[in-house]
Amino acid sequence: LGPAAGLFDFRVNKDISVVLGCGLGGTSLVNANVGLRPEPRIFEDPVWPEAFRSDAALLDDSFQHAEAVLQPQPVPDSYAPLAKMRAHEKSAQAMGAKWYRTPLYVTFEKPANGVNAFGVPQDACIGCGDCVSGCNFHAKNTTLMNYLPDAANWGAEIFTEVSVRYLQRAGDGWLVFYQPIGVGREKFNAPDLFVRADIVILGAGTLGSTEILLRSAERGLSLSQKVGHNFSRSEE
Repeated sequence: LGPAAGLFDFRVNKDISVVLGCGLGGTSLVNANVGLRPEPRIFEDPVWPEAFRSDAALLDDSFQHAEAVLQPQPVPDSYAPLAKMRAHEKSAQAMGAKWYRTPLYVTFEKPANGVNAFGVPQDACIGCGDCVSGCNFHAKNTTLMNYLPDAANWGAEIFTEVSVRYLQRAGDGWLVFYQPIGVGREKFNAPDLFVRADIVILGAGTLGSTEILLRSAERGLSLSQKVGHNFSRSEE
């Protein structure tokens, strides 16, 4: 229902329903931008790949790289007290639990020259609370504001309103099949278009990457039989 390129993508299913962000920047456009590191005990669960559990130094280094780009920081004292923050503090006190201001991927002070380290115009947060519905003030540190423009700065070409359908091997390279969105090709059952690539890095999110891989497997791409499994522990 609605436009295929609308900001919110709702996947409603019997067992799991998911809200995704549809746009350049993905779900970072509509998440709550909380920048907490997972507690170490999380990666003690054997459900994680061995590489995540056996090399804490590498994991820590990776988090540091991400934090250097996304710049998490707590709401400063200069901002008016937030009702939600006060409620969390009161709840923590009632439980005798530790409370602190969580780091957020938000810019609270406008850069001196008006642009961030990646050359993107950025403003300071005005405290409107619209992080999850999409920041309209260029204050939220979504991937649209850092990783993606940085890739473009280094020569990457970015195409929007394109839906990747599946991947196919082509000798030593790949064919990436896609359909443009909103141009009416689906009305005529038009064949998928494709581009050739030597290397493909699939980063379409938990659901997006999985559905592309499953469609690719249906067309003969050899993949693990575990693709699409273990979205939650309830499957065990």
